[in-house]
Amino acid sequence: MKLSVFSYFLTFLSCLVLAFSSCRLPANELTPEESDIVDTLYNARIPLFRKELDSICTVTQDSMIQVRTDSLVELQLIEIRKLVNRQ
Repeated sequence: MKLSVFSYFLTFLSCLVLAFSSCRLPANELTPEESDIVDTLYNARIPLFRKELDSICTVTQDSMIQVRTDSLVELQLIEIRKLVNRQ
């Protein structure tokens, strides 16, 4: 008995779907020991991260305030122009 082209295609497609659905990598979960190591390293670095972030905030604070003030002034000027143009 001769198989049709459609049967071959259907068989090929089924094999392809099965092949790709079974090729998933297992989830990488940390062991309790690895989790403890990560927690220890993280907790040891937190004070350093906080100091670095504080210094960055201190350096950029003036420029951030200036930008915010400029944008608020610009919004107020736009509102004033709208009110003047409405009259």
